[in-house]
Amino acid sequence: MAGGDELELLGTWASPHVLRVRLALHLKDLSYEYVEEQDLKNYKSDELLLNSKLPVLIHDGKPVYGTSL
Repeated sequence: MAGGDELELLGTWASPHVLRVRLALHLKDLSYEYVEEQDLKNYKSDELLLNSKLPVLIHDGKPVYGTSL
């Protein structure tokens, strides 16, 4: 990505909301890292401890939660 922008998407495979965000990122030809959160009781990411809504898109270290995407 230009300018060093980094995108990371936190989600689960079963979520239609996560699928919609993944599709949008693909259509816009944006590269991103996908982190699968399989265990919804023990999150891997600190962002999900604050707000447990999926998906979470992290853009340059700043999280965007849930339906804000």
